[in-house]
Amino acid sequence: MVRELNLLEYYSLSFPELADKLDREYYEPYRNICEDAIHSILEMNKTLGTQSPARIYTNFCLNLVFTIKHDITERQSITLPAARALHAKNEEGHDCANCKGACKNLGNEINVNAIAEANNVIIDSLCRLHKLAMPAYLYTQQPEEYKELRYKMLSVYSGLLELFYIEESVLFAAILQLQLHRGKPKEVVPG
Repeated sequence: MVRELNLLEYYSLSFPELADKLDREYYEPYRNICEDAIHSILEMNKTLGTQSPARIYTNFCLNLVFTIKHDITERQSITLPAARALHAKNEEGHDCANCKGACKNLGNEINVNAIAEANNVIIDSLCRLHKLAMPAYLYTQQPEEYKELRYKMLSVYSGLLELFYIEESVLFAAILQLQLHRGKPKEVVPG
């Protein structure tokens, strides 16, 4: 069953809450699925013939899963921490532009266009992976591990579509807003 995605829920979160929610509900679970898939593929490849259709699928799958895991890990270890630091500076009203410290370039390492392009490459690769798969309706016997891997990759595909939509709709806008206001003191509303 498809669950309904409520983007308003994400828009209403503060940046730290948004980052935590994405990490908890998407990045960490999908990184774990990738690790599990890597282990499954390596075990499966021990029993498959080198030129079998299943082996071609699993080899492509292995490269793709490594890429997905790398991108997710990079978001967890670089993108979100840099954005959190930028958010903290903005909340403090710190003027990074006139600071003598090392924060002048804070947030510059976050390039949402590069992340969006990586997302597109991953989705395109997942579509190509689907075309490489042996059709389930064939009368040839498919190993149970192969069927499980196909199901896992379908789960990754649908989950990443949702994640990338949230990133492009909410996260990137929040990061760009943080970068735009870097070094500008918060406005004080007279009360």
